[in-house]
Amino acid sequence: MSVLSYLFRNRFLLALWVKRDLKARYAGSMIGLVWTLILPISTIAIYYVFFALVLKVKIPELPTTAGYFFYLLAGLLPWISMAEALNLSANSLISQSVLLKQTVFPLDILPAVPVITSLLPQVFGTVIYVVLLWWFHCLKPLGLAYLPLVMVLEVFMTAGFGYLFSALCALYRDFVQIINVGLQLWFYVTPILYPESMVPHKFRWILLLNPLTWLIRCYQEMFIKGVVVARDLLMLSACTCAIFFAGALIFSLLKPGITDEL
Repeated sequence: MSVLSYLFRNRFLLALWVKRDLKARYAGSMIGLVWTLILPISTIAIYYVFFALVLKVKIPELPTTAGYFFYLLAGLLPWISMAEALNLSANSLISQSVLLKQTVFPLDILPAVPVITSLLPQVFGTVIYVVLLWWFHCLKPLGLAYLPLVMVLEVFMTAGFGYLFSALCALYRDFVQIINVGLQLWFYVTPILYPESMVPHKFRWILLLNPLTWLIRCYQEMFIKGVVVARDLLMLSACTCAIFFAGALIFSLLKPGITDEL
């Protein structure tokens, strides 16, 4: 049975674990899920003060005072969501090792839960981001038509990496540390802090081999230019399909030995 059909068959259990994960994440706090709104607001506020008001960095595409701030958030919001999801997915099987040893539980659900829960702050942050674009007269409404498609592709790409990382970490614990270091490096080889035009031509191939480049590029084009280049959307779709099915396939192949290793 494929991962997609398995998740659909166990969709009610998946929804239950998503709800459980959200409650556990904010357990003991007085305002609970409100943190999913406060955290993106505080992140946006910090970057606005630092880059727009203090450094006053500007880019050609948006020459306004807050131009670089808007450019930065276009890539930073999906990156924060993906990095959190991948960290949690990588440890999802290990953290539930007691449960998996004592009961028969569908493994396929666990890596998918953080992918969904980590998307909520991005959704709230994106709403705030769009409002700010409108407030500063930088909003290009036609670009928002691409938002649902790009977000869906982001979810499937994250899930593909999540399934791959969770299986590798469960079988080989050294991968937990490798992924932590790898995510830091991955951030800097993805054009989030800097435009691609700043990268020397002889190193551009590194960006083109990075699947996140296509995701971040689509978000930047969507919000900054108001249109997504068809080639970039096609490349993102191809990368997403390859990563999701490869991750799901490797997870399925390694799944029989995971419980024994845990």
